[in-house]
Amino acid sequence: MKKIIAMLLFCFAVLVVLAPSYADETDGMIEIYPYGDPGALYGPSTIYTLVGDSNWDFEFNNYRYHIVRSGVKWASSFNDANADGYFSASEIGPALSWNAFASVIINDTEDDIELSTTNNRTDLTTVVQRIYTYYNQDGKLMMFEDHIFQYYIHNDGTDATENADWRLATESEKAAFIAAGADAATLTPNTRYSHIRMMVDPAEDKGYVLEPIGYLGWTNPDLVDLPENERSLFILTDPRNVAIPAGWTVMSFGTKDRDADGVRSKATELIASMPLVIADKDTELRASFLYKALAPAFAGITAQDDDPNTPGVQIVIDHNGSFNLSNAVNVSWVRMFDEGGAIINETEKLSYAVDIMQGEEVLETIEFVYDSELDKYTPSAAVTAIDTTEFGAAYVAKYYTTSPEGKESVVLVDVVVGVIPPRFIGISNRFHDEDQPIDLLGSITAVDGEGNDMTDDIVITYPASFNPFYPQPGVYKIDLQLTQHIHIEGTPDVDPVVFLNGIQWSNVYINEKVGNFTDKVTIFWGADFVYNETGYATMVIMEVSAEGKLIQAVDRTNWQLWNSEFPTRAQGPTNVMDSDAKVKAWVEAAADNGSYIVIAGNVSVNGTSSLTAARATAFDTTVVTPHVQGIPDQDHYIVINNSYTLTVDDRTAPVAMVVNSNYRVNASQFANASQAILANVVAYDNYDTPSQLAMFVESNGGLNLNVPGTYNVMVAVEDRAGNSTTASFSVTVVAAPASGDQLAALNAQITALQNALDAALAANDEMGEDLEDLQAELAALQAELAAKVAQLQDLIDSLEEQIGELEDNVGALPVDAGCAALFNVSNISLSLLGLLTLSGLAFFLFKRKY
Repeated sequence: MKKIIAMLLFCFAVLVVLAPSYADETDGMIEIYPYGDPGALYGPSTIYTLVGDSNWDFEFNNYRYHIVRSGVKWASSFNDANADGYFSASEIGPALSWNAFASVIINDTEDDIELSTTNNRTDLTTVVQRIYTYYNQDGKLMMFEDHIFQYYIHNDGTDATENADWRLATESEKAAFIAAGADAATLTPNTRYSHIRMMVDPAEDKGYVLEPIGYLGWTNPDLVDLPENERSLFILTDPRNVAIPAGWTVMSFGTKDRDADGVRSKATELIASMPLVIADKDTELRASFLYKALAPAFAGITAQDDDPNTPGVQIVIDHNGSFNLSNAVNVSWVRMFDEGGAIINETEKLSYAVDIMQGEEVLETIEFVYDSELDKYTPSAAVTAIDTTEFGAAYVAKYYTTSPEGKESVVLVDVVVGVIPPRFIGISNRFHDEDQPIDLLGSITAVDGEGNDMTDDIVITYPASFNPFYPQPGVYKIDLQLTQHIHIEGTPDVDPVVFLNGIQWSNVYINEKVGNFTDKVTIFWGADFVYNETGYATMVIMEVSAEGKLIQAVDRTNWQLWNSEFPTRAQGPTNVMDSDAKVKAWVEAAADNGSYIVIAGNVSVNGTSSLTAARATAFDTTVVTPHVQGIPDQDHYIVINNSYTLTVDDRTAPVAMVVNSNYRVNASQFANASQAILANVVAYDNYDTPSQLAMFVESNGGLNLNVPGTYNVMVAVEDRAGNSTTASFSVTVVAAPASGDQLAALNAQITALQNALDAALAANDEMGEDLEDLQAELAALQAELAAKVAQLQDLIDSLEEQIGELEDNVGALPVDAGCAALFNVSNISLSLLGLLTLSGLAFFLFKRKY
């Protein structure tokens, strides 16, 4: 029984695996998807063509048909460009993207419309869709046209033209038509197997009107003598066109909605039910065309992706760089209906928000408010939570918004500093057989942010109890770690270069504290500067901005000064900086404020005096190319961790040990046969505990505890992994012990016997003194008895001889005499037998007494 249950559970598990994950679990509707696969509708992948979803569903008669992308149109968007009163194929909008599936046209206007065709409606659906269904504003099925499938119909009219009265045939009419075979036209002339047009007509007793239509055509073949635009018994317009009253909806079906490879599709079942619905004039069935509101859609996010090789969007910020959210991202939704319920199908942009997160923590939220008049988004603030100085730091930018219909849309963007971190590829939970060595890496690989292989750098860690060379059953967590070493070459400092009157000066002393400056060119910045001249010196002292421009200069030989007020030396006064104390205060304050201090002494380069060149340098002239701070080498280590679960399958069957090979039971020991059998088996397993094992009777051999005998039985033991073993042995059933009353009686008898034995032993003790005399007497009696026996034996031998002679003589006597003689012989024999019996009894009594 257990094995049967196990098999049923297995079969159920298989059904669960094979059952489509999209099976409806709530309303019991029969779902109709393109190719029968919701993946072809929603994606992301399918073995069929991914046709996409229109977000419209058609529900009717317990079926739900999911309409493919661009499969729904509405008349309010049509344009009668030539104003002829009809809508041609070019005037009803784009061609169908997937014409092998059903398409829908909704007349959401207040006017009746008619779609014209030039090629039997092929132009309306880009390929002829051969089944059309029409629904009024309440969803009632009003008309059905099918020129691909055939139906049994019967004419109650007097002819097939103007007096025709067609209806669906009864079962007997259908049977007669089929039985007539090739002679059906003669034998059952009013019954046909035909393509049909069928329409609700309350004026008819049967509730509808019906007419045949031709194969791959929309006109009545019985009206061939009329113009094509009049070949219908009840359609007042051209039957080749599609007339749609105000508020009505037309749904036509494509090739993929019909039987494929002889298999009746769900769509075909739906189609086949429709004529019967029309024929039921009391039906309450109604169709619904339902729009499924879309979630808002973000645009402009993927354009920020710096790593196309990795799924999702990855934004990489330069180390020590700046970052802000792009203002080019927008999000929109489709407003399908206005407040009155009319279809408008307008796309509108929405405001949205972005959470800057690290792990599960939201560091800050930036609101992007949309201004519809300016068509512009304005952020509420700049991003401040991302630290670009931390190389390898990882964040998530969560974009989200909600539509007015309550549909939420969320997009997650990974934001990393400096470099895209490495990643594992192919991690998934694994299963493995016990005792078999395992490669814990398997098919797992790793790459860095640029896609370079890093598989050899993966470090694997597993529990101490796990042996990859001889794995035992269990569930283990296998940890993976990957460390990427990022080395960034630094750049050296670039010292400033001094120009005097446009000439680059060499041999410049940098931040050097010298005794005097008269015989060199010296520059100071970013270091303590002390002006230590106290007397006449041949030099020019210059203050230069951080950008390298001359701010002010003093010629120490005559205290002459020039600056923005006096742009050249020749214009400057000599009575402003007229002491070393004033110069000292000026240049040291300027140095503290970040200016360069250049002191040009009287030295020459290529025959040019630095003093002369400095005196010729005017205000706002470039004197210094600024110092460039170098960047030291950087070493960063990015560590990522991941893990998977390894399940080592138990493949070893448990052990079932028979306790007693000579097993005997009776009915009083056990409640039932299974209990008696299982009591003789002990089970253990290499992995499961005894309580986790399932032990059951595989065969009880017909064992009946109430019927003594030997039975051959088999016990099975199964572990949680499904491994099983069996043990066979014999069970001997013996009679049950006496009942309680019988035992009491036996105990009473045993007690009485014990008492008698005790009395006999006591009597023996009293007679102990006479024992020797009695033994002597007994010996004499035995000797006497032996003599008597010998005499008796002689007598017996003599008698046997006599009896033999008598038997011989009796044979010659008459019958009566023979019987008398035989009687005498018998008496003699009985006498001898009595003598022997008495002798034996006497001896026995003697022995019993003594």
